[in-house]
Amino acid sequence: MLSLLVLQAHTAGAAFWSKSRPSVDLRYGYHKEYLRVVLEGPHNIITKGKVKHKENEVKVTFDDTDFSVKKKKLPISYSKGKHHMLFKKSNLEKIVVRTLSDPSRLVIDFYEKKTGHEQKKTGSTDKKITNQMNKVKARPVKKEDQKAAGTGPDKPATEKIENVAATKPEQKPSESGHQRAEQKKTGKNEVVKDTLATKKIDDAGEKKLNALMDEINDQGSINPAKNGEKDFVPPHYKKLWTLLESGNYYGLLTALPEYKPEDAPSVAVYHYMYGAASYGAKNYIDAIEHLRLAYIYASPPVLKEKALSLRARTHMDAGFLQESRADYMMLIRDFPLSNQIRKAHLGLANSLSKLGFYSKAVKEYDRAGEDAEVLYSKANALQRLERVKDARIIYAKAKLADGAYPERSAETYYLLGENMRMSGNLATAEKHMSRIASGTYSDSAKISLGLIALKKGNVKESISHFTAGSNSKERKIRISGLFNLALAQITWRQ
Repeated sequence: MLSLLVLQAHTAGAAFWSKSRPSVDLRYGYHKEYLRVVLEGPHNIITKGKVKHKENEVKVTFDDTDFSVKKKKLPISYSKGKHHMLFKKSNLEKIVVRTLSDPSRLVIDFYEKKTGHEQKKTGSTDKKITNQMNKVKARPVKKEDQKAAGTGPDKPATEKIENVAATKPEQKPSESGHQRAEQKKTGKNEVVKDTLATKKIDDAGEKKLNALMDEINDQGSINPAKNGEKDFVPPHYKKLWTLLESGNYYGLLTALPEYKPEDAPSVAVYHYMYGAASYGAKNYIDAIEHLRLAYIYASPPVLKEKALSLRARTHMDAGFLQESRADYMMLIRDFPLSNQIRKAHLGLANSLSKLGFYSKAVKEYDRAGEDAEVLYSKANALQRLERVKDARIIYAKAKLADGAYPERSAETYYLLGENMRMSGNLATAEKHMSRIASGTYSDSAKISLGLIALKKGNVKESISHFTAGSNSKERKIRISGLFNLALAQITWRQ
């Protein structure tokens, strides 16, 4: 009997230890010159990571800390020891390691050795890309032209995100084929120009743009000298970019047709400005198409990231939630070093929440920081899951950060009232819900008021509220109203 108790205690202890081990997540992303592997986990684990590179092996040791790894398929082989991870990649030349926080991540970039044949092939590929870009017609894409422009689902083979490669201090980021071709040309030889530059900027167009710039400067809405200029913006697009930063979207859309791209690098910037201006003008369909093209043709990683980020937001605002979620997942996967990583997690969490995946959304909110918007959104997701106590704690924390936020968010205001009702604060909840007289959540508020009245024993009043709620245009709310109305009528007859 004693031995049995000892065995049970030992088994329970082992089970507890296996469950309490910290977990490390793995993910990866392909880039132009390297493969990136990211290890994400608790701060006290990741900060202990020590990386050693020997020939084709990379060993990551976390001191004497035991941890678990969620099995995931990687393009390179790996194995886990008790306190370490071992990665193997053939033809490995070097690695670059970074440690990041919020969330804690260990980033390892694997660089392969390049053979002479591969270098020659790379140059040939760059030349083909340049030739393909010369065939693109840079103009606003109309619906009848979408098929020709290649709209539709994003093509994985084409749309591979290129992040900033971590290079040695003396190295510079690699240049594309057309950039190297331009640098080789000297003397009277002109830089290879895109056939898109078939239309020159006429005097009228220049005067129109200068007039818009004078108007901006007179209003004092933006100071280009203080804002700083983006390195990837060509000189002939600087004024147009200033229009974009000033928020003069309609002025930019008017001026852009007269400023066709003059060379291949200008194509991505042209489409990005068109997409961003269309988004600002709430023309989401055009914005999505131009941002797609900007993302495909962008060479600078910072422009690729901007195009993908804005496209994700545009998909969200247009109601294309699945597409928005996919964009945010790509953004997080391929740009883990971005200083906008928290916003990417927030965007992914919001798309998951709108799709009804509240548990997954909560996990993403945990990675999005401690801003008021993040806290309220997380509390809303918890309330949707009816985790009332957890939601109440987060609501209280969020209120300290910004007590006025619920007044600006109809969803938050309603769910906060629901949290009060389900927590038993009926008087406070009733007063709170009574203020929702119109809007998206007015019918839901009527049903909540009916439930409060029924809880207090005011059956007649609850019937009135349920009847009003059952006339909702929303099917789910209408069903809830009819169901509760039936229960109230049964109670009334009894």
